[in-house]
Amino acid sequence: MLAEVEAVVAAADPRFWLFLERARDWLFWHGSQEPARVEDGDTVPSLAVKALLADGRVRERAVDVLAASSSLAAVPVLVLRAADWVPQVRDKAREAIAGLLAADPDGAVLSTAAPMALALAGRLDGRWLADVVADRLAADPAGPIVDRLLGSSDIKLRRMAHQVLLDAGKFSLEQAVRIALTDRDVVIRSRCAERASRLAVDASAAPTMRRLVASRTPTVRVEALIALDCLDDVESLRAVLSDSSALVRGTARFYLRRRGVTEFADVHRRLIEADAVTPGAVAGLAEVGTGADAELLLPLLSHARARVRVETLRALIKLSAPVEAATLLDLIENDPSLAVTRQAAEAILHRGTAIDPDRLLGLLAPTRRAQTRVAAWQLLTSRDGAWCLAVNVMLLDDPDEAMAHRARAGLVAAMRQQLYVKPAGQAKDILAAHIAKADDVLPPGEVRLLYFITGIVRTPSPTADASRPRWRSAFRSRPGRTSPR
Repeated sequence: MLAEVEAVVAAADPRFWLFLERARDWLFWHGSQEPARVEDGDTVPSLAVKALLADGRVRERAVDVLAASSSLAAVPVLVLRAADWVPQVRDKAREAIAGLLAADPDGAVLSTAAPMALALAGRLDGRWLADVVADRLAADPAGPIVDRLLGSSDIKLRRMAHQVLLDAGKFSLEQAVRIALTDRDVVIRSRCAERASRLAVDASAAPTMRRLVASRTPTVRVEALIALDCLDDVESLRAVLSDSSALVRGTARFYLRRRGVTEFADVHRRLIEADAVTPGAVAGLAEVGTGADAELLLPLLSHARARVRVETLRALIKLSAPVEAATLLDLIENDPSLAVTRQAAEAILHRGTAIDPDRLLGLLAPTRRAQTRVAAWQLLTSRDGAWCLAVNVMLLDDPDEAMAHRARAGLVAAMRQQLYVKPAGQAKDILAAHIAKADDVLPPGEVRLLYFITGIVRTPSPTADASRPRWRSAFRSRPGRTSPR
């Protein structure tokens, strides 16, 4: 059991130790009131706790004993004490760590100490070990220590290890490209791509940079474009004008403009006309096209790919192209994609198009798909304050709990934002028919506020709890009280 505890302690997150150190006063007042002492039979976990206590003499003695231990569980605590505010404790801990690192051929001690070293780097006396870790990495870039740190599960440690090796120029072009294409962390991928870009320019390795253009990370593709521009590979710049990322598209246009290329819209139009449309081609046309491109874009609302339909709706909004409300409503009602339904609703809201409320109320029916109902709710509640209150009240007891919750939250927010909304017409009829639901759903204070805002005369709800007192009747039933002015 002790071995298992030590293994857990050795692998603990640095935040665990920092929190435990801050809790030392709690440990004192809720533990034994006798002064802590370091005993000969103390285990490593016990010594680790005593090395966190407020008494500097106890910490110093604990560091002395931990320094002679061969357990990796002692390493994080020694690192913590190497940034101690007491010089005697700090110097002994640093001496112990230096001895452990000197006899660390496989990097086990360094990889255990490095996460804590990074966590303490911001302290007044905490930078020492972080610099030691960086020096060891730069001195032996191909040894087992590097392999341990580059493959660590601690993301900060992995980033630091890669950055040290990048700054020291230890990665070759092929290594940097491989990491930029395969590493699981986007920051590491981007940093290695930047290094690879510089090396590729020096080596005139345009084909290698074309491999980076296929990366799944936009920042990596941008670094590749920087190198390709320096290497005068204009065709590769043209090839990414319809990239899925706006950052990549904009970078390619920037470099091509400097070379006199400006007819970017034609590139996107040719792709769409040749039935080679991609989401990036549509988005690119929205960035450089005109309102006249609406005729080319409208047929794409029935494209097989949902992403193309979404980008088409965004492009039509951006280009201020005319789109019939019936077309957008048809997408809300029938399109199988949630993203398309949301974007169609956004297009209607953006244009301020007047939609027949009866059509939207029909889309609110419980038999409709959830995404259709949410879009209809969004469009109805955005009409005006009265409609917002009416629709939310109507849905307070909706069989779909998610929709009912959305209605309750929307109703409360509407009441707090806009008071004295006097409903009229259809909104008033809906409120009058459903406002009694609020008695069973909302707190009494919010129910009173709802009636006050709408000006509707309150009548007892047939479904309300009979034992629950009404605020008016409860007030008037008190002896000797009169009605307020």
